[in-house]
Amino acid sequence: MEIASPRIVVVDDEREHGEAIARKLWQMGYASLFVEYGERVIDGKYGRFGGVRLIFMDLDLVGEGRIGFESRAYPAVAAVIEKILDDENGPWALVTWTGHADHADELWDFLQSHLPPHLRPLSRQVMDKEVLLGDEKDEDLEAKLRQILSHQDAVRCLLRWESGVLKSANEVIAELVKVAASLGGDSGKNLGALLYELAEAEAGKTIANNDDRSRPLYRVLTALLSDRLGSAVNGGEGACSGDYVKKAENVDINNDWKRRINTMLNLELAELKSTCPGAIFEIRDDLTLPHPLDRDRLEIIEKQFLYPEGAPNNEQEINNLQRCTLCLIDVSPPCDHSQEKLVWRRFVVAVRVPVDVLSKKRRDKLRKREYLKLSPEFIEDNNDPYLFIINANLHITLCDSNVREYLGDPVARLKEEIISDYLGWLGRHTTRLGHVSLPI
Repeated sequence: MEIASPRIVVVDDEREHGEAIARKLWQMGYASLFVEYGERVIDGKYGRFGGVRLIFMDLDLVGEGRIGFESRAYPAVAAVIEKILDDENGPWALVTWTGHADHADELWDFLQSHLPPHLRPLSRQVMDKEVLLGDEKDEDLEAKLRQILSHQDAVRCLLRWESGVLKSANEVIAELVKVAASLGGDSGKNLGALLYELAEAEAGKTIANNDDRSRPLYRVLTALLSDRLGSAVNGGEGACSGDYVKKAENVDINNDWKRRINTMLNLELAELKSTCPGAIFEIRDDLTLPHPLDRDRLEIIEKQFLYPEGAPNNEQEINNLQRCTLCLIDVSPPCDHSQEKLVWRRFVVAVRVPVDVLSKKRRDKLRKREYLKLSPEFIEDNNDPYLFIINANLHITLCDSNVREYLGDPVARLKEEIISDYLGWLGRHTTRLGHVSLPI
């Protein structure tokens, strides 16, 4: 029997009660961690956990027997959640594990109003300690736990996918170990050699000059995982209930919500190295770059991007130009990056534009120009939403050895799917046949 997800935390001030739940979960095949409430938790010495999907929470952690908005019970629960959950934990469900089950609704309301949005539980259930604790009630406890763990909601859909990811990753690793063991001799050394071969196949010649083999190795392992996952988590027992995966009614799906999803799908904002396809570099005012970027930045933004048909109409539009940022996007072939063929790096010129700068009428005009491409709208924390406009007619080439000196590190990267789409568009634009005719 495999150890099943989700990852579960049990919080209680009474060790006997908390361990009873954790022990039963382990017997059922679910990995769980008991956290005993006390100074160690209050002082944050447990550390923060990520990927927790289910928390069994005693309601009266302070042990005063007083429950309600005037007591310390609810604030104590909220404080524990903030102490033990990482900010990037993700969705989790609350099981109120208590002898005060009649106060579970009040606790839920308190957590929804006092916890940061990213730490709030997404669903809830209740277990009554008095009914389920005791050796003679062992079967009742297991039945209740199975009911909770099989509960269907939108979180459960993500849990099933997450479980499939873990299982698929384990299968990929198991196959690699089997191959290493089949070679005879020291399986550990064989596995290391096999991983080196995978990294070399992905990275090409660049691996000889790079001690960090983890990046190319993880890329190829991710490709193997993605292929396995596509067939492993697809319908059947892992299907999500249509009752929960459907369009919500009376919910305001605002544009910032959509922009955040666009950012997740298409833009990488993590710390990046200067060599990667789709890397986006900002052109600062102090840079000296080849033609056509040696001209006035605002003039380029105006005539080549926002107002190609003529000058801006008013002072507001002129001021908006100053809020835009000229950028370079690396469009060198990905194989050139990995095979150490980069002598000259190719870039297409783009401009980062705040969304409110472009009216609908202006966007429609720009979209009619076949050499301009408007990206999806993106948003980052504490920043105004923005998009990129790419001009297929503006390219520059820089010597690879000078890129870091000229441009520094990229500020973001277009992910594989969107940069592949844009490379196809650029290729079609630069190789279009057109036609020949005689003027009359």
